[in-house]
Amino acid sequence: MSRAIYSSEVKNMELKEMLRKLDERFAGGEITEETYKEIKRRYDEEAAGAQKSHFDSENKLPCGTPGGRERVPLVRVSGTNDYDGNVCAVKVDVSGASDVNGDVDAESVVISGSCDVSGSVKASKAFFASGSSDIAGDIVSPDIRISGACEIGGNVSGDALDISGACEINGDVTVGKCNLSGAVDVRGTLRAITLKFTGASDLHDIEAETVEGRGAFEFGKMTAKTVKLGLVDTAKAVSVDAGDIEIKRHRDDGRLEIERISAKGRLDIDGVTANEVTGDEVAIGPNCRIGSVKGRKIAVDKKATVDKVTEL
Repeated sequence: MSRAIYSSEVKNMELKEMLRKLDERFAGGEITEETYKEIKRRYDEEAAGAQKSHFDSENKLPCGTPGGRERVPLVRVSGTNDYDGNVCAVKVDVSGASDVNGDVDAESVVISGSCDVSGSVKASKAFFASGSSDIAGDIVSPDIRISGACEIGGNVSGDALDISGACEINGDVTVGKCNLSGAVDVRGTLRAITLKFTGASDLHDIEAETVEGRGAFEFGKMTAKTVKLGLVDTAKAVSVDAGDIEIKRHRDDGRLEIERISAKGRLDIDGVTANEVTGDEVAIGPNCRIGSVKGRKIAVDKKATVDKVTEL
């Protein structure tokens, strides 16, 4: 039992004893009715204040900290049962068609089946979700693995993120290592040290050190140190700024439509339609349609279409 719970219970016991003695004095005629009512009113206010103080401390202090809620060993929600309120546990296991109506704070969280969480999820060790799950708030965990169908209303942050299937993230993603496969939609900024994605990913702005992607993807502005993209069907983007960039067709129908590509070092592209391309060593391969190319060293394939070439 936490100190907050213990002190609250002791306080309530003391107040009940005082009220019992007050009733005895009033019944014995030792105090008037007016005095009895006034003292009882003060006791009632003090009892309500003690209960409110305990409630506030439990809700304001973090789960598992002194004065806050203690972690229960295991919370299991299964079948069609729902859990009402915030969860503070060592392990949380949700399966079946069950919902959690509150926040989840645990060391490890495992969700399978069809589950909605109306708040945020914090897992200090790992978060695993499979099946169909919706998280209304944020997900914070060093190890996040999601498969199946998932919608996340807030931000996602941690050391590693692995998503396969159909997933929508409405906030930002901030992780160390990020692997995305399938139809993943990130509507905020994606920040990672290493990013790998395959399939029909729809990403907003990207900030990373290394990026490897393949598929019929879409993204906004990408900033990285090294970028390697394989084109399948039609991919679309706003811009890529990096040190070294390689963009090639992975299939014959692969094509990237983009406004601008800028490389500080080597730039090697094929199957790209762009308004402006800039680099140090630039290689324009076949199946490219480029408006303007600038670089120190430029090589243009005979099957490419380039409107303007400027050597720096």
